[in-house]
Amino acid sequence: MKYRILTSVILTSTMLLTACANDETKNEQNHQTQKAQQNNKVYDKLTDNSVIKDGSTATSKNKDTTYTLGNHDRILKVTKNLSDMPLNIQKDEKQLNDDVTSFMEKDAKLKEIKSETVKIYYSEKLNRYYYVSYKLDVNSNVTEFIVSSYKE
Repeated sequence: MKYRILTSVILTSTMLLTACANDETKNEQNHQTQKAQQNNKVYDKLTDNSVIKDGSTATSKNKDTTYTLGNHDRILKVTKNLSDMPLNIQKDEKQLNDDVTSFMEKDAKLKEIKSETVKIYYSEKLNRYYYVSYKLDVNSNVTEFIVSSYKE
């Protein structure tokens, strides 16, 4: 009888430990997935393997995005070339905002508009600023934007 009780206790303990380990593994995987989604943004580490690195810069394969890198491949600045398909600064404001904020922490919000071509965003999560500037053509179309960790 004691043997059966002891076996039951051991079996139950093993099952509980296994269940807890699975929960921790699942939590760790969720954390890794969430962290991976935040990569390749200003202030974060460049992890995109499809870029071509050359010293302190990296360029996307289609050559429309250039990353300026700091120590340990931390992204200091992103320059996105839109000359193939420029966006109008007034008419395409939502699309521009989506494109610009895709290189920022998810919680980044517009903090200040310095001019039509210069904006400042802020992330409470990181307690950091993002400096955004637009390059316009003669028709007020954005041909390039920069998201930077420093003022230019």
